Amino acid sequence: MDEFANAEVFGIVDEQTTPKDTHFDAWHRPRKHWIRSKQWWNALDELRKDRSHLYSNSFNILTLPGGELLDIRYFYQQLRKNKSSTANVERLRLTGFVNNLADYERAQRNLPLLGISDTSTGDSVIKHDNIDNLSRDGVLKKTFEDMGPFELINLDYCNSIAPSGNNNRIESIYKIVTHQCQHQSKPWLLMFTTRTTKGSVSNTFFSSAEELISNLLIESEDFLESFSNHYSDCLEITQQNLFHEAAKLKLKEEYSSQFSEIFVVGLLAWLLSTAREHGVKVKLTSVVRYDVEGDKAESDMFSLVLRFEKIGRINADPTGIANVENSDFGLENRGKIASRVVSKVKKAKAVESILFSNPEIYREISQDLSIFLEECGKCMTTFWEEVCREEVEKNGWTLEQVKRK
Repeated sequence: MDEFANAEVFGIVDEQTTPKDTHFDAWHRPRKHWIRSKQWWNALDELRKDRSHLYSNSFNILTLPGGELLDIRYFYQQLRKNKSSTANVERLRLTGFVNNLADYERAQRNLPLLGISDTSTGDSVIKHDNIDNLSRDGVLKKTFEDMGPFELINLDYCNSIAPSGNNNRIESIYKIVTHQCQHQSKPWLLMFTTRTTKGSVSNTFFSSAEELISNLLIESEDFLESFSNHYSDCLEITQQNLFHEAAKLKLKEEYSSQFSEIFVVGLLAWLLSTAREHGVKVKLTSVVRYDVEGDKAESDMFSLVLRFEKIGRINADPTGIANVENSDFGLENRGKIASRVVSKVKKAKAVESILFSNPEIYREISQDLSIFLEECGKCMTTFWEEVCREEVEKNGWTLEQVKRK
């Protein structure tokens, strides 16, 4: 066997002959690493310390990892660095889907370098497939069922969770959530990002989300009060009779400036309602928004973390032999549950407002990110000069400030 044949596989790189990669995407930017390091890792760390997972030594994670496995690299490093007497989870059992062939092949090469078991053992699997195909029966569905249930599901979309012209994605999300609700008895997390502007969102799904919001406005005083407090300018008040007024959503053209937020409220209301039907309680633990490409997209990307916990429910005995009534163990109605997310969406902070509030915050995030990018073969000169310099100097800082060790 040629001793140099698999040099790249084993991380043996000749610095003089291997050029550094000067291409950087949105997920290589400091604002995205804030999501990775502050939002996602904090949620993962909190979950592994939950008493329900006290005796778990690994978590099953379903994700869209990309060729560099950047998020997985970060999680693994943090698990090694942050050993805890109250948490035994120190490894991940990865199930990943990569729809780009070059990225898929790169991910397969990178996987052994991270200390994750070889895919040949079946302990971790990366498939060359599109997770949207989960809406159909087939090999992908079997992989999902065999490797689950999952403690973490991280769906980091470059576009929308409900994209225009693609119903398969939202149907796949529904199958993922319902399967998890049926089979995962311990608390678990759904972390996802989604674009929210009109051009990126399916009109069909948005119309359904609007209808769900309208129904909640009618059936739930709690939801009506919360929505009125935060989005009164999106509502039209009608006089039903002498003593009663009703509220309904205006036409979306009349609240176009808040389209993104109404979409997210409707999306969350749908996910919460779906989980409730399966006796599962959901809490929106974190929501932030950010610009994908810098100051060009008006914070149209939302990043959300939901925590699911199975409560259970009992249906009355249809034979009548057992005199037991329906019970949902105290699960609140869907309107009350959905009312709690409205203010969180409205008050969602922009990552930029945090990241650029202090040069020390930016320095911490960008330097941490640079370590992982260098491991991925990225050119650090390009990173500092072309990715960071403009936004650093725009805030009145110098590049030397944030590069200082």
